[in-house]
Amino acid sequence: DRAFRSMNRVLVVRGRLSNVDDADEVMVNELAARRLHVDVGSHLTLHAFTLDQILGQSTSGTGPLAAPAGPTFGFRVVGVVRAPADVNPGPQVDVVYAGQEVVAMTPAFLRAYAGALGTVPDALPGMEGVRVRLLHGLADLDAFRAAARPVIGPQGQILTGSDTSSAAASVNRATRFQAAALLAFAGLAGLGALLILGQSLARQVELDAADHPVRRALGMSTRQLSLTSLCRVGLIGAGGAALAPFLAVAFSPLFPIGLARRAEMRPGAAVDLPVLLVGAVVVLVLVLLRSSVSAWRLAATTTGAGGRLAPGRRSRVADALAGAGAPVPAVAGVRMSLEGAAAGSGLAVRGAMVGAVAAVAGVIAALVFASSLDTLAVHPRSQGWNWDVLVGNPNSQGDVASTSVPTLAANPYVGSFAGLVPVETVSLAGHPVDAMAVDTGTGNVFPTVLEGRDPRQVDEVLVGTATLHAIGRHVGDTVEARAGDRRTSVRIVGRAVFPTQGLTAAGDMNAGTVMTAATAHQLFPDLDSPKLFVVRFARGADRVGARASLQHDFPRLVLPFVPNAEVENLRRVGGLPFALAGLLVLLGVGVLANALVTTIRRRRRDLAVLKTLGFVRSQVGATVAWQASTLALVALLAGLPLGIAGGRWVWGLVVGQLGTRSGPVVPALAVAVTAVATMAVANLLAAGPGWMASRARPAVILRSE
Repeated sequence: DRAFRSMNRVLVVRGRLSNVDDADEVMVNELAARRLHVDVGSHLTLHAFTLDQILGQSTSGTGPLAAPAGPTFGFRVVGVVRAPADVNPGPQVDVVYAGQEVVAMTPAFLRAYAGALGTVPDALPGMEGVRVRLLHGLADLDAFRAAARPVIGPQGQILTGSDTSSAAASVNRATRFQAAALLAFAGLAGLGALLILGQSLARQVELDAADHPVRRALGMSTRQLSLTSLCRVGLIGAGGAALAPFLAVAFSPLFPIGLARRAEMRPGAAVDLPVLLVGAVVVLVLVLLRSSVSAWRLAATTTGAGGRLAPGRRSRVADALAGAGAPVPAVAGVRMSLEGAAAGSGLAVRGAMVGAVAAVAGVIAALVFASSLDTLAVHPRSQGWNWDVLVGNPNSQGDVASTSVPTLAANPYVGSFAGLVPVETVSLAGHPVDAMAVDTGTGNVFPTVLEGRDPRQVDEVLVGTATLHAIGRHVGDTVEARAGDRRTSVRIVGRAVFPTQGLTAAGDMNAGTVMTAATAHQLFPDLDSPKLFVVRFARGADRVGARASLQHDFPRLVLPFVPNAEVENLRRVGGLPFALAGLLVLLGVGVLANALVTTIRRRRRDLAVLKTLGFVRSQVGATVAWQASTLALVALLAGLPLGIAGGRWVWGLVVGQLGTRSGPVVPALAVAVTAVATMAVANLLAAGPGWMASRARPAVILRSE
């Protein structure tokens, strides 16, 4: 009666929650609505199996699934809902227990269904489970276990977690990554504003500095001159700081985006006063800081002779090219890029360099991250999937191993296999840990070991990276394992990464522990028989033929490699690094174009002199092209190593969170293409300003100067 309301809450997309006392009302998730072509108000017919069919299928573990021969029920869809597992559904696989289309009936239907089968609800297979929320979470687990054991008996199991909590945790991890990426996006957008708009502010400050000699003659100090220049800029910054919060609130209904939007329970406008106030202050402070650099520099360097600036330092690179006899356009273009004689052009060139370096570094970092993620996604063993297929049904009842083990042993395509037995949560060194037992009587098949080795003897266990850190132990240490009133000492012989399909209930690659069935028997004397089996194909076996053979023996119970949920989460938000890189590219292009135009305007006297001395139009255009090429080359020399280092660093953080071992991949071809594209874009941007400079008339420019 509490399902979907106070426990396992769902988001109602359309319609309403069903009435728990109405046997004819159902809710469906979005995937079921789409595939069954139903919506609110639609009628739905379901065909049930007989009780004998249910019992026979759930206890055999093999054999084909017969057509339903039970009663037929008609329903009315009253709601389309979204559960945590629907926010980020996994890949579709053809196994009977991995269906993601959900039709949720009511408790009233359960009573009607059981009555139609001639039984009571509690006697139906799978109805022995009760979901409990503990008052203080897992801190109450031991006390609850002691109180519940007399009620459920020695055969009963107390398992922590659920599919819903695992799905919610998976979504949380993915949205945290998305939130971090959006924060980076905001930071880069702010950086771009400082680079592009900051140049306009710097030019405004320079215009105000034209009167500095007069003010200085009247007795104003350098500090007073700087504050005078900042007055106008302060008004601009204050206006932006006042407007930004209103725009943020106005655009807030568009957020969150992606996965987080599907999980948002209350979409719409949002007002977060602390964030808005801090953001407004940051806008004002950044504008003032960006402008204060120019204001102080101009106030400190202006003289009494018309406000001219002291000459800048000469470029050694340009001098070396001149000494080597390089063409004059090349020398002039390099000198325009690396020397900032005038304040405006110097600031523009430096801003262009920073923007271009950031753009190249962002693209390279995104490429390294994407290549590393793709490599991890296509390598099963990096995700703990240290076998070929998973066979069986975790929801089977009874001793299915008695039929499954002989069938697997007789299959010529099977090289080795081992059974998986879920056990209750155990306590390692006082910390609750999800556990799985591996029945090695049929083969030694364990998940991928990152450090140490597989368990080979009783009292040896594998532990995930996060669990190892949580209990404060290392590979080789001995800890106490406890389940209820049973205790035993176990030695941690390896650190492993666990696949989230079939092996770990937590859905976490780096959390949990795996032990042999012999070790589990010491904590759980009534250990159940395996329901799932991890299978490795025989050496040299035809993989297609092997899967077909197992599908014949275990219809719709053969699960091939499925990427870990966390890896899939990363792939679903894998476009964010490229979005960030795209923003950097736009900023870099804008800053570079602005710098070229600004430099041409500031250097128009120099270009006019060159044309007077004999430069033709093509040489003027070549000078501008050399300037752009020099900026692009500087961006590549600095951006390539920074991007590779940044991509490797970010990937290291990600794999550290995943608990796996998959090194960063630097895509050499993509890096080379990026370098060529950078030079090409820079020269394309230079075409317009170069054409404008070549068309200018020297006489007019020199007369005005």
